[in-house]
Amino acid sequence: MKSKSKLNKFMTIMITCITISLIFFIQSGFTPNESTTQNIRVIVLLDETDSFIMSDGQDTTWYWEALKPSLNKIVKSLESGDEFELIAIDNKGYQTEDVRIPLEVIDQSYLRAVQQKNKITRKIDELRRRKEKYSASDIFGALKFAASDARGYKTRIFCFSDMEQIPSFKKNETPRLDFSGDTKAYFFVNVTGEKDWNETIKTWEPIIKQAGLQFIYEGTETNFIKITNVNVRLTQIMSKLRN
Repeated sequence: MKSKSKLNKFMTIMITCITISLIFFIQSGFTPNESTTQNIRVIVLLDETDSFIMSDGQDTTWYWEALKPSLNKIVKSLESGDEFELIAIDNKGYQTEDVRIPLEVIDQSYLRAVQQKNKITRKIDELRRRKEKYSASDIFGALKFAASDARGYKTRIFCFSDMEQIPSFKKNETPRLDFSGDTKAYFFVNVTGEKDWNETIKTWEPIIKQAGLQFIYEGTETNFIKITNVNVRLTQIMSKLRN
């Protein structure tokens, strides 16, 4: 009986020591799934203008609200050392007031990183579209803002928009953007029909390619994507986000 009692006491002490050690390592920055890959900066561009809506013929919903679960999925995939920022697309897309969630660096501590990501997703859930009518839609300005923040970083940009620049670009105009370095961008676009889709491609393909980014709208590795495919394609993208 005494030997069994001593064994139980020994096991209790060992378990206590292991638990204390794990708590120490986690709080001091150790993470069980610590990434060995280079950290990334994620910039989300979310259209706030009047035309970015979804409708089933009866009810109308702002994509701003409908896309929040997708944005939260992006945040949940972040690792310690990654960065996240959310910028609204409106009628003047190169303004600091359009930064709706300022740049945050995910903490090196596993527990604090989890808490921080939960805090960011709550901020996303609480975001409200500003109640004003927009006479213009400056998508190019928002992309210019993102290009500035992406410079010098391994960056992944997620743009959710109808990609309808208002006022439109001049005929045969190709405005210049510069996404230097390791930057990839993914555009989730809502369009009302095949004609609008083709026109959108015609407008943005030369601009995005000139900026040094890929432009793929057909096949399995698309980065210019109809928003109706957001769930499937986003899951695929997140699995290869650091490639």
